[in-house]
Amino acid sequence: NFTLQLESAVSAFRNTLVTTLVFTVSTTAISVSLGWALAMLCSFAPRQTAIFRLMIFAAFGVSDAVAGYMWIGIFRPDSAGLLNSFISLFGLPGFAHPWLGDVDTALLSIIISAAWGGVGLPLMLCFAAVQSIPKSVLEAAYMDGAKPFSVMRHIMMPLSLPGVRVAIFINLLGALRAFDVIYVMTGGGPVRATETVGYFMYRESMTQF
Repeated sequence: NFTLQLESAVSAFRNTLVTTLVFTVSTTAISVSLGWALAMLCSFAPRQTAIFRLMIFAAFGVSDAVAGYMWIGIFRPDSAGLLNSFISLFGLPGFAHPWLGDVDTALLSIIISAAWGGVGLPLMLCFAAVQSIPKSVLEAAYMDGAKPFSVMRHIMMPLSLPGVRVAIFINLLGALRAFDVIYVMTGGGPVRATETVGYFMYRESMTQF
């Protein structure tokens, strides 16, 4: 019995490590990529996009627990769920799904929820990095006939990489220590499909004894 319990614990922990890796990498990649892309676009119209940037960054300040309850309302499996209601609105009731109750979609739903709250910081860091580029550099590029897309690709994106690196580091740490959103939305389920190392430690140390 002891051997079977040990093997079961090792297997569960191994699966938890894989889940943590997928969750951390996916959440960081989505949030930083989206924030970087939005920063590039907002840099062409800084004043006009000020309110938009503020709205996106506001999500960064929302508690993970509060955000989790909000996303529960979106992913609810019944007709009250915002996502399923939106799907039914287009006459596609067959695509309605118990997003948080299915092993195949629960982790993806958690990743989307966590990434949403992590977009604001990369947006602000990359936007600040672009704004620090000397105006003379951008003006010289336009005078040489460069198009906006070329300026973004060859000047703005490379020079904003310091902000991207900082955003990756901070969001990576945030994803590794994620707990509240998982606790609120799925409790590590279904069948431990969304259980990360942090939640595994909580479950084994606080609820199993």
